[in-house]
Amino acid sequence: MSEYPLRATVWIRGPDEWQRSLSAEIAERGLSTNRRPERLTVLAMTGVTALTRGVALQIEARQDWGWPARKVADLLAGADLTHVSNEASFMPGCQAKAKVSSFCSRRSTWRHYAWWVPTWSS
Repeated sequence: MSEYPLRATVWIRGPDEWQRSLSAEIAERGLSTNRRPERLTVLAMTGVTALTRGVALQIEARQDWGWPARKVADLLAGADLTHVSNEASFMPGCQAKAKVSSFCSRRSTWRHYAWWVPTWSS
């Protein structure tokens, strides 16, 4: 519990007997914390994702749509809610280019986000 970042220390003041009694009551009722891990919701949020330029070229060269997310897929899938922030437009005819600031993805790329977060349907 000492490593949990959202905690506050509370001091009590009063006669020694009252302090001991209150401390015992808190311990007996399990009120030393209101943190209940079984009631937590886990939210995973990515930073900006964009299957464009170099990443898109690597995906196409490997023919492996899961390649960019493989190392984090289990983490994303293990969350109760996952938010993927895509910053590229999905456009027909979009072509990946290494040296051009073209931030678009092919429309067919959309279905591959489901690989990153298996609870989605494409």
